Amino acid sequence: MNDLDRVMDLPGVSVIVPVYNDQARIGLLIDSLLAQNYPSDRMEILIVDNKSTDRTSEIIQSYPVCFLQETEFQSSYAARNRGIQQAKYDLLAFTDADCRPDSQWLSEGVQALTRSQADLAAGSVVFTYTKKDAAEIYDSINHLRNKQDIEKYHSAPTANLFVHKKIFDQIGRFPVVESGGDLIWTLTAYRSGFCLGYADSAIVYHPSRDMRDLLKKRLRVGRGSFGNWRQSVGIRKA
Repeated sequence: MNDLDRVMDLPGVSVIVPVYNDQARIGLLIDSLLAQNYPSDRMEILIVDNKSTDRTSEIIQSYPVCFLQETEFQSSYAARNRGIQQAKYDLLAFTDADCRPDSQWLSEGVQALTRSQADLAAGSVVFTYTKKDAAEIYDSINHLRNKQDIEKYHSAPTANLFVHKKIFDQIGRFPVVESGGDLIWTLTAYRSGFCLGYADSAIVYHPSRDMRDLLKKRLRVGRGSFGNWRQSVGIRKA
């Protein structure tokens, strides 16, 4: 098979990123997506603004990407659901506004799904450091350990996730909660008989959080746990 044949075999991919008040980093994220080594005519980039009040939406619209808005719910999962609704391709790739995908992220993630015949796959998250103090090291050791979480809990986060759209058609979209909706959804997919794989060569870089951000995360996860309970009893469904 020559290079042209390989390109023709590549599926279209819709990249979906939610964002809220991240004017300092959203441009860097979009730059990294535009620099992917995947054919540009076989990918679309959907950035979903979730009621930002800073210059985030203005910055997004200065780039050649699809700008969407989720204004009903303040939830990154509602924003992702808005992107899923709009996506034109059957293969979806998720990452976050504070991540920086490696230039081969898309191609490696697509190849991993093809090789493993998995229905969805989480890639590798590599932490970067500013101070490399105790808080940042703790964050990198304890969070976003995708390989271990897949093996032990059969769940994965949307910081680096590739999904066939048919799964959303069959089990529904992400629950609209503040935190943990991706873990709930991927576990539901696994329990529904879909194969969850690990794409170790599909890499995104994620900044390690300092103590302030770790405390904010703990608070968000705590509120999210209550939201998850409400979701389980049928309140505020997506």
